[in-house]
Amino acid sequence: MKKKLICTLTFVSIAIFAFGQTTEPDSSTKECRNIFEVSINSLLHQILYTGGEIYSFGPTYIVSYKRIYNSNALRFGIGGYRSTDNYTTSDTIKNSTSSSGLNLGLGIEHYCYLAKKFNYYYGCDLVFRYNVAGNDIWSGSELLYKMKNTNYGYGFSPLLGIQFKLNSRMSFSTETNYSIIIKHGITKRTNNSFTPANTEEKYNGMYTNFGQLMNINFRLHF
Repeated sequence: MKKKLICTLTFVSIAIFAFGQTTEPDSSTKECRNIFEVSINSLLHQILYTGGEIYSFGPTYIVSYKRIYNSNALRFGIGGYRSTDNYTTSDTIKNSTSSSGLNLGLGIEHYCYLAKKFNYYYGCDLVFRYNVAGNDIWSGSELLYKMKNTNYGYGFSPLLGIQFKLNSRMSFSTETNYSIIIKHGITKRTNNSFTPANTEEKYNGMYTNFGQLMNINFRLHF
């Protein structure tokens, strides 16, 4: 708990320090009030991904929209995933898994001048996550039982990013964040007639995640 508190206070301190820095507007793009952003990493992952489980409450936006007001911007992001996989654990036992999720974020960001081609920005998102994961266990052609985990989460995510401008209409960005998510979920197990009764378990908790500067985004300014 102390580590989480220290990380949060550190992030807030950086944001307060940055807010006090002198900003310089970018005259080459000041007429552009809209930004459409696409996550290059997320798109490649969705195209190249071949199976297995993807499960995370960390912010993952495939596309985002930003509306600029002077040195500030309103931002909205949406992302998600879907995957299926089949594998065999023995000669007779087979597993069929599936997972899907939806990520939403709404927040604000503030831009500061860094260099001729660079700006840095910071802000915070209100975030919402919804995930569903299922697992069917088969013995030959007979279904033994089904497992289904459904959960949702909400919270906030302070962020800090850097933007590199190719020209007045195109740029690249990357950002880091520290997310604090409260989550609620339920796990259901449905058995066949030869196994014990069905079970259902509810759970609640908190999830935190520190995002590294690894995601590359392409931005179109208009």
